[in-house]
Amino acid sequence: MKKFLQILFSLLFSAAAFAQQLVIQQNNSLHVYPPSTKILATVANHTIESNSVKNISEQKRFIVELQDTPNILEKNNRFQKSAVSIDKKAFRRKIEKLVNRLQSVVEFSEAISGFSFSATSEEIRNISLLNGVKKIYPDLTVTAQPVAASASLSVSQMKMIKIGDGSGVKVGIIDTGIDYLHDALGRGFGEGYKVCGGYDFVNHDSDPMDDNGHGTHVAGIIGGSSDELQGMAEGVKIYSYKALDQDGSGYVSDVLSAIEQAIKDNVQILNLSLSSPGGDAHDILSEAVNRAVEAGIVVVVAAGNFSD
Repeated sequence: MKKFLQILFSLLFSAAAFAQQLVIQQNNSLHVYPPSTKILATVANHTIESNSVKNISEQKRFIVELQDTPNILEKNNRFQKSAVSIDKKAFRRKIEKLVNRLQSVVEFSEAISGFSFSATSEEIRNISLLNGVKKIYPDLTVTAQPVAASASLSVSQMKMIKIGDGSGVKVGIIDTGIDYLHDALGRGFGEGYKVCGGYDFVNHDSDPMDDNGHGTHVAGIIGGSSDELQGMAEGVKIYSYKALDQDGSGYVSDVLSAIEQAIKDNVQILNLSLSSPGGDAHDILSEAVNRAVEAGIVVVVAAGNFSD
């Protein structure tokens, strides 16, 4: 078996190095792949599982993290500034030279230092070789899973168990937006209202109106107040950051943009009731959350709606 794997890897390497046709024997049959086809192959249970990707020029979304120190850590005296200093404008010009049809470029500087944009696999490989690149991540999809409403405590019961009303506390909610016209959420948007600020990173405007319902549900739990509904802290000031669309779906890059804006708005508490596939303690979203916490923001993140 070991010798078989060595032969397989030699074939794959040779095909990549010399752009020759690749021939793989699989389940007693031969499969021939032309030079223009990329092969992804794994070996499991003594068999080869292969997948061909014919359109190698397809653009996908990526997040490029740079090595210099983000602003939020520079402002915190506990953290030492990185020895690497990167000229963001110069780095963007390098990206523009390497990426054909460059689009959807977003720069990050608060929680992380870097950019997000669309590129092909070959283009992103070339960018990975540039000085100053720390790590490159796929710009994954994040979602807010709908949860069926359940019975809640009455307004009088809520008042009995509450310690304070949260007056003066600024809470940021990264979600599908907020229906700020709702009776329990102030019936307005901007200074003087409960939902006093925010931004729509999906439609790229300053109106974070909810077109899904999930974010409004979350805001109601946190700070709603009406004759029929009582949230946990009706005195808070809410900042609505719409990073998820009408289907409750969005991208990590939009969530990062929302975290960056929340930092600029000096929120004290930040809520993210969303999930993404394959996340771990070292992915870019976890790193951004950690840095916000290290700088003094209380970040509340969903642990998941499902359990094994």
